[in-house]
Amino acid sequence: MYLTSRDEKPLRIPLHSRVYHSFISRKGPPMEKRIHTLTICVYDRDSAYQKVGETLHLFASNILLRTGFPMQNKNIAIIFLIVEMTTDELGALSGKLGQIRNVKVNTTSIKETQEKK
Repeated sequence: MYLTSRDEKPLRIPLHSRVYHSFISRKGPPMEKRIHTLTICVYDRDSAYQKVGETLHLFASNILLRTGFPMQNKNIAIIFLIVEMTTDELGALSGKLGQIRNVKVNTTSIKETQEKK
């Protein structure tokens, strides 16, 4: 199965390719940035803490607040983040963190309410 253009001519792009996914992601209005929270539990600070820090550095421009609680006697650290990003960026960040061994990630999106006039 192949992707077709607006005039129904086949573009000959396989649906499972990266080109297809980047083509599809350009359609529609841009995603809205929202406020999210992340709780990151690092269960083995010695092996995972550096990788977590490097990953967070990649998304530093989106991080509004970062606070951590290292428990050195238990070799555990808990990091709490407040970020402003799209849900796709949140998925990318939490996915990269979740792939690190001995790291668990929990995310929550904040519902923004409209003020009554």
